[in-house]
Amino acid sequence: MGRLSKQQQESLRIAAFDWLNEQEQARPHFTRAQLSEGFEFLGQQISLMDRYGRGIHNPNYLDETLSITSMLSSPYDDTRDSNGMMDYAYERSETGGGSNNKLRAAFASQVPIIHFEEFEKSRYIARYPVFVVGDSTETHFFKIDLRSTGLSAIPDELELEKAYADRTISSRVHQPKFRARVISAYNNACAICNLQHVDLLDAAHILPDRDERSTTEVNNGLALCKIHHAAYDRNVIGITPASLVIVSPKVMAEVDGPMLEYGIKAMHQRTLRLPNRDVYRPNTENLEIRYQEFLSAS
Repeated sequence: MGRLSKQQQESLRIAAFDWLNEQEQARPHFTRAQLSEGFEFLGQQISLMDRYGRGIHNPNYLDETLSITSMLSSPYDDTRDSNGMMDYAYERSETGGGSNNKLRAAFASQVPIIHFEEFEKSRYIARYPVFVVGDSTETHFFKIDLRSTGLSAIPDELELEKAYADRTISSRVHQPKFRARVISAYNNACAICNLQHVDLLDAAHILPDRDERSTTEVNNGLALCKIHHAAYDRNVIGITPASLVIVSPKVMAEVDGPMLEYGIKAMHQRTLRLPNRDVYRPNTENLEIRYQEFLSAS
């Protein structure tokens, strides 16, 4: 494919984001093969990741970088802070050019790019759109803003609100990896009802983001279908430290249609399906804290 017009380049990026969003509904993570194969655009196959393992993916038909990748075995010293900003190392070259030039062009024109992170061997999650917001020729790092939250700056004097916003930003940055790891740990099935449609599964937090004790570790997560996630968040159901599902007495007394009867009430006293690895199983202290909240609400 020859160089695309500016309008076509913009359309390609939007199509890439749409394709990633669609694919994420059906799988918790990506493989390099899937990302290298990519999707079809204008009759051509568009690869979203460099086929030769380079971190910066610069198709010749684009003026700016399409994606960057952080790999577990990377020789580069990339770092990320708790607020969702990442220092991404220049590709090594004597002039600082090469693949860096198109990433520098992405900074100059502020076009959105994609960040892929290898969170486990050969398993990747995607963040998009992200932006290059800095370029230091002294340290040889690009500054990448991974947040894409749409949150505006918050005055420093509003400490409580600012602290919560910071946690929200951090949570959104880590959410793709959290979802991929949790759903994979539960073998792509709801821990309560065993539904195995990944597009209908969420990674639910045991301790929610607003809680200072919350983490993005797998043991603070549960793979739940959307209805049981909502029911858990709203204290319709609780989960004991022994991983037993308890339905609110108020709900158990209700009479409604088959969804309530079979989707919620029938789950009462069911034992969760837990991950095979102990390290991924729910943190019992977190379950206890959350269960006490459920009891108070019931």
